[in-house]
Amino acid sequence: MIDATAKQVNVESSLKKFFVDGLHTTEGIELVFDRSLSDPPIVDNQAVTKWVTVSFGNSEYDDLSFLTFDLFCCTRKDPEGYKLAQLRDLVMGYLTDADGTVTNMRVVPFYDATSWVVIGGIVISQIQETGNIVAVDGSKYKIITCTCHFASKV
Repeated sequence: MIDATAKQVNVESSLKKFFVDGLHTTEGIELVFDRSLSDPPIVDNQAVTKWVTVSFGNSEYDDLSFLTFDLFCCTRKDPEGYKLAQLRDLVMGYLTDADGTVTNMRVVPFYDATSWVVIGGIVISQIQETGNIVAVDGSKYKIITCTCHFASKV
């Protein structure tokens, strides 16, 4: 049996919990996991005008493991991209730790998803972003690509 720190389900569940607790529960932003941009969420029979899609990418498991993920910050009915800029700034606040540390790297609690006991920390160590992109339906989006690192026993 593999160690809890080397389980993909624990890494992804920890990140999902972090975004659900922060962006969705605290900020009221709709979240979608691993779905297409052309299929935004519907709430109360109305199309949502801003949402974030989280898509998990490449990973490598070793003593110091990594996982990449993309955050698609999306808006509709946003002709000048102002709402997209606001959404981007909100999301970046969750990805960085502006507490005066030297690195400003966010540490996300790393859970064993079967018991929700903290087993370590996931460090968001690199953040890259695209410019604004306009989709075929007129939605605007920006992709924020993150690399995170965490210790694993493999």
